[in-house]
Amino acid sequence: MDQHGGRRTPARSKSAHVRKAVGNAEDRRSALIRAIEREIISGRLQPGERLDERTLAEKFGVSRTPIREAFARLTSAGLLESQRHRGTFVANMDLALLLEASETLQEVESVCARLAARRMTPTQRKELARIVQEALDVEAGLDVEAYADHNLSFHGKIFEGAQNRFLADIALNTRMRAAPFRTFAINQGGQTARSILEHKRIADAICENRPEDAAELMRHHDDIHRPEYADALMHFARQARGPAD
Repeated sequence: MDQHGGRRTPARSKSAHVRKAVGNAEDRRSALIRAIEREIISGRLQPGERLDERTLAEKFGVSRTPIREAFARLTSAGLLESQRHRGTFVANMDLALLLEASETLQEVESVCARLAARRMTPTQRKELARIVQEALDVEAGLDVEAYADHNLSFHGKIFEGAQNRFLADIALNTRMRAAPFRTFAINQGGQTARSILEHKRIADAICENRPEDAAELMRHHDDIHRPEYADALMHFARQARGPAD
């Protein structure tokens, strides 16, 4: 059961996923990076949390060297931060940075949705529809981790379909930085089902070649002024302020 009383979707073993990655060393490194990314995006690793190389190496069944390499890549991407003599931490975003990231995401993803509606190939449209339908078909709804995976797949497919690598890089990097906050907001507000229904409307607009509708629906979907985001901002503001007297 999940925290809201619903049936959890089957959990996938991150360590098994990394160990079974086939191909060259870069494939295994990429699998490890994606696994740690999921831990951050789903909120299993919290902003400001210190990461222990040995613990993660044991969890994912690898030596400490690839963990260090993954830390370096994720630090470059802005998901982790290294502090001299203290270690590596999940990156924290202050309120100003969260607002800036959310503002950027709203504008950039709106453009991506518009371009995707114009440029997506038939195969990409079918894949986008499949991603949404799979989420809708889960009877009890997605748990936190499964929702985070679905969300990244959905938005990533739209970035790909926009057929603009520069725009896709900006959108993906910004979404990854803001993902822990946005996942927290959606799940604390009990808005997972609503979010997936909005994904369905956006996907329909893209698949039906309605670029302006797709852009407007995405803009509303990312609006930082929505109640769940406002509540999450208040939560993070109280955390930054410390315990009340």
